[in-house]
Amino acid sequence: FPSHDMDLGLSSSLLIYLLSGLEMKANHLRKFALMMSEISYSLYLLHFPLVLFIYVILFRGGQLMFGVQSFLVYVFLLGVLVLLAYMFWYLFERQTERLRVVFEGWLTFRK
Repeated sequence: FPSHDMDLGLSSSLLIYLLSGLEMKANHLRKFALMMSEISYSLYLLHFPLVLFIYVILFRGGQLMFGVQSFLVYVFLLGVLVLLAYMFWYLFERQTERLRVVFEGWLTFRK
């Protein structure tokens, strides 16, 4: 278990812990949190295949050493994953509730 993997895991855990205690007074943070909650399922579905694809294509089985460059790569790839999850949500999940109502009405009418 390489130490730089543990460093990255611990620093990410610390960041999540520190962010969880913040109050969202700013409207833009509230909007960001709402958007992230809307796309969370899409992000859940897409993150593993996309990360695996990126890992195989870009890193060819290698690893980046923990540092400023690898952190910037991580932030960039995280942004790409969130953007792709948003696009997936926008194309497929956005109308789920409306379609559910339509199909429930149709099924009720058919009885």
